[in-house]
Amino acid sequence: MKLRGTVEVYDIEVSPTRQESAPHLPGVQECLVLTSGRISVGPADAPPELSEGDSILFDASHTHVYQGHDQDNHAVLLMFHAEG
Repeated sequence: MKLRGTVEVYDIEVSPTRQESAPHLPGVQECLVLTSGRISVGPADAPPELSEGDSILFDASHTHVYQGHDQDNHAVLLMFHAEG
């Protein structure tokens, strides 16, 4: 996949408290790679559960959620902002 635009990279800890994120601008995608724990992440209406080593890519221009299920939930999050 060839990407033109901006990529933001974050090392995040995912809390057991469900966090709802507002939609980003059209064209923004998020890719999350879970490095420890278990989390539910992605579209607010049906976020899949990920285990350590799993990853997901989703359209972040819709409401999305993050929720940890273990004590230690860490991930690398990449936000892709397409070039206009």
